[in-house]
Amino acid sequence: MSSDEGKVADLFGGPDTAPPPKRSPNARVVGYGAPPGTGPAGQTCGTCGNCWRKNTGGRRTYLKCLVGHVSSSKASDIKARSPACHKWKADE
Repeated sequence: MSSDEGKVADLFGGPDTAPPPKRSPNARVVGYGAPPGTGPAGQTCGTCGNCWRKNTGGRRTYLKCLVGHVSSSKASDIKARSPACHKWKADE
Protein backbone atom coordinates (compact mmCIF):
# COMPACT_ATOMS: atom_id res chain seq x y z
CA MET A 1 0.00 0.00 0.00
CA SER A 2 1.40 3.37 -1.01
CA SER A 3 1.81 6.17 1.54
CA ASP A 4 -0.24 8.54 -0.68
CA GLU A 5 -3.23 6.22 -0.81
CA GLY A 6 -6.29 7.61 0.96
CA LYS A 7 -4.96 11.18 1.15
CA VAL A 8 -6.86 14.09 -0.33
CA ALA A 9 -5.19 16.02 -3.16
CA ASP A 10 -5.90 19.50 -4.46
CA LEU A 11 -7.04 20.25 -8.01
CA PHE A 12 -3.50 20.02 -9.40
CA GLY A 13 -2.52 16.78 -7.66
CA GLY A 14 -0.59 18.28 -4.75
CA PRO A 15 -1.49 17.64 -1.12
CA ASP A 16 -4.52 19.53 0.13
CA THR A 17 -3.16 22.22 2.47
CA ALA A 18 -6.33 24.28 2.81
CA PRO A 19 -7.59 24.56 6.39
CA PRO A 20 -11.09 23.24 7.07
CA PRO A 21 -13.81 25.90 6.79
CA LYS A 22 -14.58 27.65 10.06
CA ARG A 23 -18.14 28.05 11.23
CA SER A 24 -19.17 31.47 12.39
CA PRO A 25 -20.37 31.48 16.02
CA ASN A 26 -23.57 33.11 14.72
CA ALA A 27 -24.11 30.53 11.96
CA ARG A 28 -27.57 29.02 11.88
CA VAL A 29 -27.95 25.33 12.39
CA VAL A 30 -30.95 23.83 10.61
CA GLY A 31 -33.81 23.52 13.06
CA TYR A 32 -32.12 25.34 15.94
CA GLY A 33 -32.52 29.07 16.58
CA ALA A 34 -28.75 29.44 17.07
CA PRO A 35 -25.83 27.03 17.51
CA PRO A 36 -26.45 24.72 20.49
CA GLY A 37 -24.17 25.32 23.44
CA THR A 38 -24.13 29.13 23.16
CA GLY A 39 -26.76 29.66 25.86
CA PRO A 40 -26.98 29.45 29.64
CA ALA A 41 -24.98 26.68 31.28
CA GLY A 42 -27.02 23.74 32.52
CA GLN A 43 -30.02 24.43 30.27
CA THR A 44 -31.16 22.31 27.34
CA CYS A 45 -33.46 22.76 24.36
CA GLY A 46 -36.10 20.70 26.18
CA THR A 47 -36.31 23.26 29.00
CA CYS A 48 -36.71 26.21 26.62
CA GLY A 49 -39.97 28.07 26.06
CA ASN A 50 -39.29 28.02 22.30
CA CYS A 51 -39.34 24.21 22.20
CA TRP A 52 -42.53 23.05 20.49
CA ARG A 53 -43.69 19.45 20.65
CA LYS A 54 -45.42 18.67 17.37
CA ASN A 55 -47.79 15.72 17.70
CA THR A 56 -48.94 14.27 14.39
CA GLY A 57 -51.87 12.40 15.89
CA GLY A 58 -49.93 9.16 16.05
CA ARG A 59 -47.54 7.91 18.66
CA ARG A 60 -44.63 10.10 17.53
CA THR A 61 -43.87 13.57 18.83
CA TYR A 62 -41.39 15.76 16.96
CA LEU A 63 -39.50 18.55 18.71
CA LYS A 64 -39.16 21.81 16.81
CA CYS A 65 -37.64 25.17 17.75
CA LEU A 66 -40.04 28.06 17.16
CA VAL A 67 -37.11 30.46 16.68
CA GLY A 68 -35.32 28.19 14.17
CA HIS A 69 -36.29 26.99 10.72
CA VAL A 70 -39.42 24.86 11.06
CA SER A 71 -40.55 22.50 8.31
CA SER A 72 -42.30 19.16 8.06
CA SER A 73 -38.93 17.55 7.43
CA LYS A 74 -36.85 15.51 9.86
CA ALA A 75 -34.00 17.91 9.09
CA SER A 76 -35.59 20.63 11.26
CA ASP A 77 -36.11 18.36 14.29
CA ILE A 78 -34.16 19.25 17.40
CA LYS A 79 -33.04 17.15 20.36
CA ALA A 80 -34.36 17.93 23.84
CA ARG A 81 -30.96 17.04 25.36
CA SER A 82 -29.02 19.49 23.17
CA PRO A 83 -27.34 22.29 25.15
CA ALA A 84 -29.32 25.53 25.03
CA CYS A 85 -28.55 28.25 22.49
CA HIS A 86 -28.31 31.96 23.25
CA LYS A 87 -31.99 32.40 22.28
CA TRP A 88 -33.07 30.20 25.21
CA LYS A 89 -35.94 31.58 27.30
CA ALA A 90 -37.63 30.32 30.42
CA ASP A 91 -40.56 27.95 29.85
CA GLU A 92 -43.83 29.80 30.33
